Amino acid sequence: MARSCCMIAAVFIAIVAVFPATKASAEEGQWSRLAVAVPSQRNFVIPSPDRKKTIRIEGFDLTVVEGGLPVPGGVNISILKPAEIVWAPDSKAFTITSSDGGADGTWEVVVFLLEYERFTYYDPGKEAVLLFKQQYPCLDQLEPNVGAVRWLKESKHLLLALETPPAAACADRKAVRGYAVEANTGKVLKEYDRKKLIDEWGEYLGRRIIPDQAR
Repeated sequence: MARSCCMIAAVFIAIVAVFPATKASAEEGQWSRLAVAVPSQRNFVIPSPDRKKTIRIEGFDLTVVEGGLPVPGGVNISILKPAEIVWAPDSKAFTITSSDGGADGTWEVVVFLLEYERFTYYDPGKEAVLLFKQQYPCLDQLEPNVGAVRWLKESKHLLLALETPPAAACADRKAVRGYAVEANTGKVLKEYDRKKLIDEWGEYLGRRIIPDQAR
């Protein structure tokens, strides 16, 4: 058994070694300037801030590795593309913002939180989506696009940006609001209109919210 574990560890270490392992060479996300955009046609790794864990992406599968072995709850996670990932500063959580319909959406956020030595996933945007739809009843049956901007209070809270999708029959096309939420419950702690979101958090907002030419 011990020999088998050693062989598995060696295989994972060898695999990780052949992938690019720095964020510097990666493109930043559409929603967050802190995010790493997942390349569409090549394998990729994203190290955690403490450099103890690594997100390994092969095609449409994501696995978190630590010490050469996959972390429970973080194995062979299906990931849509386009997608972008933000590690929490304490390396105890990460977000995946991904779309099932290309750049226009629908975009959604999933939180993976390390609890009791395994990753558990949560939907952090459920309450924010309800509030946003109350603000914009023109959405009707459509869902807003949701993107993760940055972590707040290490891995406890998260800043989300929500926007009306292009297909919505709203007078305010691509309207945007921000929400600070609890990462695991989705409870909304604070709400921002577009101006306040940009005023307070503009340096972290991706080009989807603030185009490069507007900076």
